Amino acid sequence: MARSVVLHGSWRVTVVRKDSDWAQRIVVTGAVSGVVPGVVGASETMSGDRWCLAVEHDFGGGWQASEYVHADPVKDRDGRASRIVASKDHYWPGDSHPDDLVLLLDHVGGTFEVAGLPLLVGDGLREGTQDVRFLAVTVRNSGWRPFGYDAVLDVSDAGRDTLARSGVVVEETWKPEALRETGQEAYGRAVGVPPLGPGEHGVVYFPVHADPALRADGADVEFVLTGAGGRERQVARMAGGPPPVQRPAVTSSGLIVCGDVSVHASTRPPVASPPPGTAARREARASDASVASGGHIPH
Repeated sequence: MARSVVLHGSWRVTVVRKDSDWAQRIVVTGAVSGVVPGVVGASETMSGDRWCLAVEHDFGGGWQASEYVHADPVKDRDGRASRIVASKDHYWPGDSHPDDLVLLLDHVGGTFEVAGLPLLVGDGLREGTQDVRFLAVTVRNSGWRPFGYDAVLDVSDAGRDTLARSGVVVEETWKPEALRETGQEAYGRAVGVPPLGPGEHGVVYFPVHADPALRADGADVEFVLTGAGGRERQVARMAGGPPPVQRPAVTSSGLIVCGDVSVHASTRPPVASPPPGTAARREARASDASVASGGHIPH
């Protein structure tokens, strides 16, 4: 039987019931650690990519792990994700219901965050080139469930205005060659986000026109993530720093060479591979379109 519950993101842990003569406590380990007294009304917010919640009891001989810890499915409570966690410290004849310590968990974090610093990159998706072509944004799933294939990221109107005042213009449309280079899918001016699991991150690119001498350092840029969970906005500050993605240098022949190998120059330029989930995203959207059109996918 399970003795702990694995959680992702930020949750407020509150003790709502205690039905045991023994002392109880909640022990959190993993990306975040802490101890919450098993007293009704005790509450603590825990945040981390991946962490474990366990319950312990003390019958007088020291703290021991409770025999069973169970988490109910996540439900919507007043517009916020929540779940009940119940535990059983010890099973007795005629007493097997897990209610010795009951907790209410409320998700208090956002769906996503911009990890690190948005950067201006150029050829090869590298920072520091003279030809600035893209705005690179590292997106992290800070929620409790994976992103769906409908998740898209955009630079809000306010964010675009902020960048424009710093000499960086985010384009309203994508060119086919830019999509091939970044391996992305565009939905209007927004960009599809890979189906990131909780705690995972990926890099999203937006096409820009910019003066290489103007880096938009210190500008607060607003981004909007849209998906099944609705719309959420986050603001990130532009600044210099290492690029979010390091890629090997490409020779003039389009050949990437690593180590002592015999090679033949390619006659085709390198094409960026689509991010994980791109093919599945396309299949999912094609399936939805087929159902909506009675089995025929519109062209």
